[in-house]
Amino acid sequence: MKILDLYIGKAIILNIAIVLMVLLSLFGLIGFMRELEDIGKGSYEVQHAGLFIALSLPGIAYMLFPMATLLGSVIGLGAMANNSELTVIRASGVSIKQILFSALKVGLLLMVFAAIIGEFIAPMAERYAMNMRSGALGERITTKHTNNFWAKDDQTFIKINNVFPDGDLSGIYIYKFNQQQKLQTTTQAKSASYTNQEWLLKDIKVSSFTEHGIVVHKKAQTEWQSLLNPELLSIVTVNPDKLSAMGLYHYVNYLEKNELDAGRYQLALWKKIAAPLNTGVMLLLSIPFIFASLRTVSVGQRILFGSLVGLGFHLFGQIFSYTGLIYNYPPALSALLPTILFFILAMMLMKRTR
Repeated sequence: MKILDLYIGKAIILNIAIVLMVLLSLFGLIGFMRELEDIGKGSYEVQHAGLFIALSLPGIAYMLFPMATLLGSVIGLGAMANNSELTVIRASGVSIKQILFSALKVGLLLMVFAAIIGEFIAPMAERYAMNMRSGALGERITTKHTNNFWAKDDQTFIKINNVFPDGDLSGIYIYKFNQQQKLQTTTQAKSASYTNQEWLLKDIKVSSFTEHGIVVHKKAQTEWQSLLNPELLSIVTVNPDKLSAMGLYHYVNYLEKNELDAGRYQLALWKKIAAPLNTGVMLLLSIPFIFASLRTVSVGQRILFGSLVGLGFHLFGQIFSYTGLIYNYPPALSALLPTILFFILAMMLMKRTR
């Protein structure tokens, strides 16, 4: 069985790699054409656009991996079926179940590979790409909530106008309340940098609210300790779907500790958990289709089938995820239900395969 495992694994992995390269080339070309609009702004040149697209490819590959797995396995196993190789293998006494186990061993390897890309390679590449692009364009990084970033740290509310690529801040407003929700002090700082596990605020004006009125005093700089740090700030400047599971986990804890809405990031975390499982399910789904048709279906029909099923799975997952976010479904349900439904479909089709 070891020889069979290697032979089937080689056919599947090779075709998945080809499909993934074709898809990445297409998406990379489309992305590069979009970047052409910004070439010439600041110091942003063609080489920056090329590097930005290249660094974005791991994240795109992670997103497309389940579809590429389905297409690659359908094409690879389909070619073996059209060449009567699967017929010969079955005639030699190898059951469909044994062939399935050989394919699933490959699927397990692919799931681990997808998890490594999504957890380590894609997040680092995406963060570097965003910082490089923003720095070359001379832009600041801001959240998309009325052009400001708001955060809560216990009884303190923080407003930040600008988050720069190097982690420095500008336009910081800190509102500190007491337990009775009465405003105690407001601190306005022109800029801030993070050193030695704390923020150094510069050019500060502090207004204290007392029984006798408002007392205002100024400082050149002062230290400020907060749960908010550059790592958390970098998370909110990048699409949650392109973050690592560990980064999402820490940020969800931060939001929940401060009683803030973590729904969007909880959903992204569960989708990150579901992504490797989707790869295995897509591979599983290709098996019954191959053995149900064997030589009666052309390569073009197999590619069409894989494309439609893969696209349908992706669209259904996206639609259900955001529907769950709108209607406050449990994030785990919103992320995992499409995977579970397609797994059940694969099992039902598998039982009909002889």
